[in-house]
Amino acid sequence: MVRFPLRGNNELVGTLILLDLPGIERIDETVSIMTHLAPVIALALRNALSHERIEKQASELEILTGELEKRVEERTTQLEASNRNLKQSLCEKETLIRELYHRTKNTMQIISGILKLQAAKFPDNQPVSELVEITDDRIQAISLVHQMLYASQDLSRIPIQNYITDLIGLIRVSHGSEQGNVTFTLHIENRPYLLDTAIPLGLVLTELITNTYKYAFPDGNGGHIAISLEADADEETTMIYSDNGKGVPEDFDFRSQDPLGMQLVCNIIEQQLRGAGDFNGKDGLKYTVRFPKFPYESRV
Repeated sequence: MVRFPLRGNNELVGTLILLDLPGIERIDETVSIMTHLAPVIALALRNALSHERIEKQASELEILTGELEKRVEERTTQLEASNRNLKQSLCEKETLIRELYHRTKNTMQIISGILKLQAAKFPDNQPVSELVEITDDRIQAISLVHQMLYASQDLSRIPIQNYITDLIGLIRVSHGSEQGNVTFTLHIENRPYLLDTAIPLGLVLTELITNTYKYAFPDGNGGHIAISLEADADEETTMIYSDNGKGVPEDFDFRSQDPLGMQLVCNIIEQQLRGAGDFNGKDGLKYTVRFPKFPYESRV
């Protein structure tokens, strides 16, 4: 019995055993032949083993692929169901928020109507009429924000340029003959503002415009109001309000005036917009306000 190791690429893949040996005279020849045949047999055996191994691996891979496809399909089904539920939840949330804005606006209009009905009982009481008028202006400034949010695709921001333009229109209608021939120049950035910023800004402008209507042009000849609002590269927003009215004395203290008027303006700027304002009463009224570009974060 003679053993011939079968090697392929220096790897032992088997052993060839020759049991039936020829006569002693031919054994060298047989060994030589088998020595030459062993690498060929080893290569064939190695290829056969490799093919078998590849087929086994391919079968295992096919099974794993099937399991993976099944898991992906199950996960996809779960994600699709989750997305449907999420979309439905978001749709319901948007509907509820819009309804809240709509009801808030309607409630404010009801409050405004009640105030006017109450004021109608005192037609000759000028202080009452003025109080109702300015209170109604403030209500309209807040109500307008909710009206725009209700009609907007964005549930937390409104285009500030459109808001200020519409707000001025409401104030002009409210004051009627009192506005006289007052014109406006607006330079307002075209950027959406959160309602947390838009509402206090609208209240400030309402107070300033109303103050101009009442005190800036006593001769009734009218005048001009300029409003600019723009954010700079330093994340700061600057609003400049000015009129060309009679102005105020140099030592005039705005904070000591009507507590629901100019004092309200100062409080809103400092406490709600987290900014600072500077009054200048020479050659008309000029009020410069600076506050952070994003004093609040979006919650919707």
